[in-house]
Amino acid sequence: MDRANRIAVGIARFEYRKAMGISYIFWSTVSISFAALYSAISELGIRNSYLPLPMGLYGFLSMSVVILYIVIFYGTIINRFSKAFEIFNSVKYGIKSSHRRLLSLALAMLLSIAYYFAYELTTVLSVAFLAVLSSTLLFIFLYRPMTIMGVRPRYYDYIAWTAYIVSMSLGLMFYFLYYIMTLLWVYAGMASLLEAMEHGRH
Repeated sequence: MDRANRIAVGIARFEYRKAMGISYIFWSTVSISFAALYSAISELGIRNSYLPLPMGLYGFLSMSVVILYIVIFYGTIINRFSKAFEIFNSVKYGIKSSHRRLLSLALAMLLSIAYYFAYELTTVLSVAFLAVLSSTLLFIFLYRPMTIMGVRPRYYDYIAWTAYIVSMSLGLMFYFLYYIMTLLWVYAGMASLLEAMEHGRH
């Protein structure tokens, strides 16, 4: 590989790591949004049964928040991942592929559907299903490409992933796990961005 291609691959890895950091921080705010939403509903005296839905008003608004996050993520941050893939693919394979954007949309839709049914059923089985499904998809679409591109997963990636699985599995029984995940994802995001900055200097 000539020097120009090595530089291009380095840029692709830099962009991917930076996108991971932004993603960690972005998604870490979901639990804060839920807490603010719940506090607003409680303090304003709004009854959860105002909507004729099994999940109630809070469940409906929570799902709306998740969908909003997905739309924002897909419309903004996912472009950074696509940029990294396009640079890497153009160097390695001589092509520019955007199929990852379509796959990411499918991932978002699957997660939103899984979230809805898990909230509706609120059983250990449904929540476990959501945790397994979303964790598997998260690995396939985010962590697996890291190894393909030569971006080594760091300890904070494993911490963030483990925190995600645990909070998704047990969060309905122990709400504090969501806040622990928030802190760990903020840490992973900052560590990832700092690594990207250090790499960018070289």
